[in-house]
Amino acid sequence: PDCYHIFPSGNDTFFMHCRSGTMAKVTFDKEGKVDVKETEVFHAEDEYLINTPAFSLKAGQIVWPTYEGKIFLVDISSGEAKFGQHFEVFTEEEKKDNWRVGGWLPVAYHRGTNEVYLLGDQRAKWTHKYSSRFAFVHDAKTGKRIRKIDFGRDIDSIAVSQDDNPQLYALSTGEKTLYILDAATGKEQHTVPQLGHGPQVIIAHDN
Repeated sequence: PDCYHIFPSGNDTFFMHCRSGTMAKVTFDKEGKVDVKETEVFHAEDEYLINTPAFSLKAGQIVWPTYEGKIFLVDISSGEAKFGQHFEVFTEEEKKDNWRVGGWLPVAYHRGTNEVYLLGDQRAKWTHKYSSRFAFVHDAKTGKRIRKIDFGRDIDSIAVSQDDNPQLYALSTGEKTLYILDAATGKEQHTVPQLGHGPQVIIAHDN
């Protein structure tokens, strides 16, 4: 099938996201024989998924937002793709006010607290690569909003550390600066300036 991305779930298994709205489970043996099985459809054709989801290899959890702020959860920790209850980050009132996802890496996931961080701002449709001034934090299990962080500046990519007192990393391409905040309070702790021309990607691996 027409599939993209690679999400490892074992030494001989990985998953891919397919154009049909399914996940493909790919397994292979020592001789190179490959088996591909597609899952059920988990999102509609007109629900466009951001191409940079958050993926915790340790938890086997994929957190995948759409352009409009719906979060899909895919658990591959068991060796099979299990689809959790999706939820909306923005309220109906916020959607009417044109709140949408935006950024190069707009989503982060903290395994210990099961919290999802999503960059968002008021913006026109199809501007999902543009920077955002806010991060919306939701409980992945219930979909309930926990807090909203105002960066006070345009942020292009976020990541979060996986310790008990996590830090939120917020990268500003325009300012060429990495801002490090307390993830629980949104209070700025440190900055790393002068990152060179147009930095766009910050990744905190969870493997």
